[in-house]
Amino acid sequence: MTVPDALIVSLSGMATVFVTLIVLALLIVLLGKVLNALGVGEKSTKKAPAKAQTSQAAKTASGGSAAVQAKPQQSEEEIAAIIAAVSDFSRVPIERLKINSITEIKK
Repeated sequence: MTVPDALIVSLSGMATVFVTLIVLALLIVLLGKVLNALGVGEKSTKKAPAKAQTSQAAKTASGGSAAVQAKPQQSEEEIAAIIAAVSDFSRVPIERLKINSITEIKK
């Protein structure tokens, strides 16, 4: 085998490996999106106590219809972070959320 033939074989082998890796990466991303759309995935496998703490906020967020009533010690940044977390957990866009109140749940 000559040097040019060896280079062609080597480059075609590396190209095959990289194309296969790219296809696998795309399949993983696609599968992740499909599973998230079906509600199966990372968020549904969290521990029950974490769900219990945020389920009250998510229920309020999904059906509530009033402005945010914050305690004096809560900053606007904390309120924004809480609303973003509730939106992400409940998968309801922030624009559709109206939080009634924010109450700390003590353990």
